[in-house]
Amino acid sequence: MKMSSSIGNLAKALSQAQSEMGGAIKDSTNPFFKSKYADLESVIEAIREPFKKYELSFIQSTSFDDNKIFIETVIMHSSGEWISGKYPISPQKSDPQSIGSATSYSRRYSLAAMVGVYQTDDDAEIAMNRQNAIYMKDNYGVNNGFDKDTKLSHISGQSPENKPLGQKASSPAQIALLESEMSKNNWYAPEMEEYLASIGLEKDYKKLPQSKFNQVLSHVKATRK
Repeated sequence: MKMSSSIGNLAKALSQAQSEMGGAIKDSTNPFFKSKYADLESVIEAIREPFKKYELSFIQSTSFDDNKIFIETVIMHSSGEWISGKYPISPQKSDPQSIGSATSYSRRYSLAAMVGVYQTDDDAEIAMNRQNAIYMKDNYGVNNGFDKDTKLSHISGQSPENKPLGQKASSPAQIALLESEMSKNNWYAPEMEEYLASIGLEKDYKKLPQSKFNQVLSHVKATRK
């Protein structure tokens, strides 16, 4: 990451904007992974008003480094302060459609990571409560509510008595990187579910514990399906 010689004004404004940002709504469908995701428009919509209120803006452009192409995202403040970061563009093919899709993907994840926007369902609380209720009923015979320890254990695939509290899930940027490597090496959702189950983790890779991220990423990079 690069930045101007000072970022005090920008840091304050971005902090204020983040306190008012909502999540980016998952309103698009990924046919490859059969999942919903927040597209670039949703990410921009999530930050539009807070950015305007606190005099922030952004630009995104392509850049080259070591014969690789990147999306460079620059967050700017009216004071002239700025920060920038790069995210790789990794199209599966060299045709215009693949390049355009990979570029949009990189713009979306780069911007979301830079400003701290998360992806959410239209009604995230209802969705989460429903998932918890179903899991607890199927696995513990509990018809309502859920125990915090058990919920954390479910995320990591470990039993409640063996699960350390405070386990963090992988970040959106890490999940994006994992999905990129899965796509490159022909890892489809069923193969990933089987692998995660084999190492004692929850089958949903989007709930991958941060402590296991490097292990799983390295395995995917080294194994082409």
